[in-house]
Amino acid sequence: MEYLGYSFLENYQIITKYFELVKNKLQIFLEHIVDYLKKFLLHLNFFKFNLQISNKYKFNQNIHNILCYFLLK
Repeated sequence: MEYLGYSFLENYQIITKYFELVKNKLQIFLEHIVDYLKKFLLHLNFFKFNLQISNKYKFNQNIHNILCYFLLK
Protein backbone atom coordinates (compact mmCIF):
# COMPACT_ATOMS: atom_id res chain seq x y z
CA MET A 1 0.00 0.00 0.00
CA GLU A 2 1.71 3.16 -1.19
CA TYR A 3 0.65 6.77 -1.06
CA LEU A 4 2.52 9.45 -3.03
CA GLY A 5 5.35 7.01 -3.62
CA TYR A 6 5.97 6.35 0.07
CA SER A 7 5.49 3.05 1.85
CA PHE A 8 3.09 2.68 4.74
CA LEU A 9 5.95 2.83 7.25
CA GLU A 10 7.38 6.00 5.66
CA ASN A 11 3.93 7.63 5.70
CA TYR A 12 3.49 6.64 9.35
CA GLN A 13 6.90 8.12 10.26
CA ILE A 14 6.14 11.39 8.41
CA ILE A 15 2.73 11.73 10.08
CA THR A 16 4.22 10.87 13.49
CA LYS A 17 6.94 13.52 13.10
CA TYR A 18 4.34 16.08 12.00
CA PHE A 19 2.11 15.41 15.02
CA GLU A 20 5.15 15.50 17.31
CA LEU A 21 6.01 18.97 15.95
CA VAL A 22 2.43 20.15 16.38
CA LYS A 23 2.35 18.74 19.92
CA ASN A 24 5.61 20.54 20.82
CA LYS A 25 4.41 23.86 19.39
CA LEU A 26 1.08 23.54 21.19
CA GLN A 27 2.85 22.67 24.44
CA ILE A 28 5.08 25.76 24.17
CA PHE A 29 2.04 27.92 23.38
CA LEU A 30 0.12 26.55 26.37
CA GLU A 31 3.13 27.10 28.66
CA HIS A 32 3.16 30.76 27.61
CA ILE A 33 -0.55 31.05 28.35
CA VAL A 34 -0.11 29.42 31.77
CA ASP A 35 2.81 31.75 32.60
CA TYR A 36 0.78 34.77 31.53
CA LEU A 37 -2.22 33.69 33.61
CA LYS A 38 -0.03 32.99 36.66
CA LYS A 39 1.52 36.46 36.43
CA PHE A 40 -1.86 38.07 35.87
CA LEU A 41 -3.44 36.31 38.85
CA LEU A 42 -0.41 37.04 41.02
CA HIS A 43 -0.70 40.74 40.14
CA LEU A 44 -4.41 40.76 40.92
CA ASN A 45 -3.95 39.05 44.27
CA PHE A 46 -0.97 41.19 45.17
CA PHE A 47 -2.73 44.46 44.35
CA LYS A 48 -5.78 43.36 46.28
CA PHE A 49 -3.58 42.51 49.28
CA ASN A 50 -1.67 45.81 49.00
CA LEU A 51 -4.87 47.82 48.85
CA GLN A 52 -6.09 46.12 52.01
CA ILE A 53 -2.79 46.85 53.77
CA SER A 54 -2.70 50.44 52.52
CA ASN A 55 -6.22 51.14 53.68
CA LYS A 56 -5.71 49.48 57.03
CA TYR A 57 -2.29 50.84 58.00
CA LYS A 58 -1.99 53.93 55.78
CA PHE A 59 1.51 53.16 54.52
CA ASN A 60 3.62 55.94 53.18
CA GLN A 61 2.81 55.98 49.44
CA ASN A 62 6.47 56.05 48.37
CA ILE A 63 7.35 52.98 50.43
CA HIS A 64 4.24 51.25 49.17
CA ASN A 65 5.20 51.96 45.53
CA ILE A 66 8.75 50.70 46.08
CA LEU A 67 7.48 47.49 47.65
CA CYS A 68 5.05 46.93 44.79
CA TYR A 69 7.79 47.52 42.22
CA PHE A 70 10.26 45.04 43.72
CA LEU A 71 7.78 42.37 44.68
CA LEU A 72 6.10 42.31 41.27
CA LYS A 73 9.37 42.04 39.33
